[in-house]
Amino acid sequence: MILARVSAEQLSQKHQAKLKLQLVCLDDEILAWFREQVHLAGGGNYQALINDALREYIQQHHEPLGETWNLTFRERL
Repeated sequence: MILARVSAEQLSQKHQAKLKLQLVCLDDEILAWFREQVHLAGGGNYQALINDALREYIQQHHEPLGETWNLTFRERL
């Protein structure tokens, strides 16, 4: 995964048309890990990093996302 500095202005320009405000519940340790990665890289946007990580995962796993979700939910039960 490549960490890049993204200013608020760049994020706004790059993603403004695609961004939607969504409520996503993530474990505290997940958020802390992404924030730490951004800090270690010297700055950036942890939310953009989460999006990049999810996008990379989806691209590497060619199974339909519905199957991935079903497996994840079954594991949590």
